Amino acid sequence: MAEGDITAPEVMKKISDFEEKIIKHESVGDVGAISKIMRKMNKELHNGDEEFSIIPDNKNALPQYFMLYESSGDLKKLVDFDRKHALITAKIPTNSTDDIKGLVEYMRDYIKKDEESPLKIVGGFGDLQSELSEAVVKGQVISLITAAIVVGIIVMLLFKSPVAGLMSITPLALAIVTLFGLMGFFKIELNIATALLSSVMIGVGVDYTIHFLWRYREEKKLKDTVEAVKKTLKTTGRGIIFNALSVVIGFVALMISDFLPVKFFGFLVVVSIGACLLGALVFLPAICIIFKPKFLEVQDKEKN
Repeated sequence: MAEGDITAPEVMKKISDFEEKIIKHESVGDVGAISKIMRKMNKELHNGDEEFSIIPDNKNALPQYFMLYESSGDLKKLVDFDRKHALITAKIPTNSTDDIKGLVEYMRDYIKKDEESPLKIVGGFGDLQSELSEAVVKGQVISLITAAIVVGIIVMLLFKSPVAGLMSITPLALAIVTLFGLMGFFKIELNIATALLSSVMIGVGVDYTIHFLWRYREEKKLKDTVEAVKKTLKTTGRGIIFNALSVVIGFVALMISDFLPVKFFGFLVVVSIGACLLGALVFLPAICIIFKPKFLEVQDKEKN
């Protein structure tokens, strides 16, 4: 938004310079501004001569152009009634938060270079959407870390061992790395919708982990490590697989949607649940066999 006497040539020229500058930016598709109309009117009133496709220096020309244009057009979206405020609109053919943020910073830097610039405010829906997405993503990262720590503490108290808390977080970390790694590989943006997937991963991944560890500890009372793992996979493992498949099949339906955000959401849910499943049924058994955590081995005396 520009403030000042919009009918003054010096103000209109700075608006025009700004308009012609940002139209060249790679993230901008089109620009709407009163300066574009004034340049075109000046050109047409001089028999279409390209040399006059500029803002006129005559102080009386612009007020007359305004009066002339109002007889056939509407300036409400570009200039207010008092001719004290003008709006320059840049259309961005992308929803990328990084592109929008970069463009806004580019505009603000351009304005700061001229202390007498009539351009005062940079904003709009794109800027708001960018700030909202950034706030949601930052909040989600904090929530994800907090939730993982709390889950680890709960599992630690449940099994009365700090190692159990670390083991419960490990499959989650594997699922998170897999999910966000694939998002980066397929260039799926981290936005409001996709940021919510971490909540799904925590809820699903911890369930699978607790089910496996609890049954394994019971089986370990009567069997050695390898046999206890096999028995756990044949019993509780089957239930975990059926549970995961039921959720996956339900979300696969979203992948046939023509609406891309819904399609991406369905794909990422399937990936996250699959990663949690592999973490619980492949990674955890391997840890139990190789490292033999003490909190799962304490019942050896009962077994003997």
